[in-house]
Amino acid sequence: MNASCEQSSATRGSSAVARWSIAALLSAAVAWTLVNFTPIQFRLPPELRSVDMYSPPELQAQQKELVPITLWRTCIAELTFAGLSLGGVSTLLIAGAGTRSRLRFVAVGIFTGLAFGFLAGQIGWTLRAALATGSLSTLSSDPIVRETLLYFVVSLTLGCPLAIAYYLASGKQAGQGAIAVLLACGLAGAIVPIAAAPFPNMLTHHFPPEGLGLSGIWFGLIGCLASLLPNAIGSKAKDVSLATVAESTSQPAGEV
Repeated sequence: MNASCEQSSATRGSSAVARWSIAALLSAAVAWTLVNFTPIQFRLPPELRSVDMYSPPELQAQQKELVPITLWRTCIAELTFAGLSLGGVSTLLIAGAGTRSRLRFVAVGIFTGLAFGFLAGQIGWTLRAALATGSLSTLSSDPIVRETLLYFVVSLTLGCPLAIAYYLASGKQAGQGAIAVLLACGLAGAIVPIAAAPFPNMLTHHFPPEGLGLSGIWFGLIGCLASLLPNAIGSKAKDVSLATVAESTSQPAGEV
């Protein structure tokens, strides 16, 4: 009887692990696709794209005024769509596997994805400005340190929809696994500038990152680490739980 229950529990656990791994990886892949292959980037008007030092002063003034606004809008749009993908796609896949209250579950994922994606864009833009010329510009002379801090904070914020999806879809150890998802996303962001440092052409010091390579590393690390770390912690917790159950059931019936 106990062996049958343990086997059934192990089967359900392995199925949940597989579902979460697929959800985390696919949501990160969709986020990378949306950021790079959809027209969500804001562009300068055509007459301002080729402005240089020899252009009329009024055009230079217009470009100087519009460039920060355009970059801010692009940052907000890209990270909002990234958050929507991480929250919406992950909950959609988990809900499709049999989660109760599917519509409510997916709605929570979409809402948290939009909210934390927008927040990540605003935090990233503000922190980027502070690290470049603002109050945090004296934090370190090494640009890798500043980039690491930036990507860590933004990735931690983007990881919130994934962590919430994991928490709502999990039973036991839900809180521990959700924290692991957050830490995995933060760790992924911290690794990005270090991984790109040997390739100067890849780390362009633009945020959000430009090009397929750096954003691919970023979202790829988020998906991989978010799928692996909570499952590793969950398997350790399950081993401890099964060992405790086995020890308690092995005691004689009259033993206290």
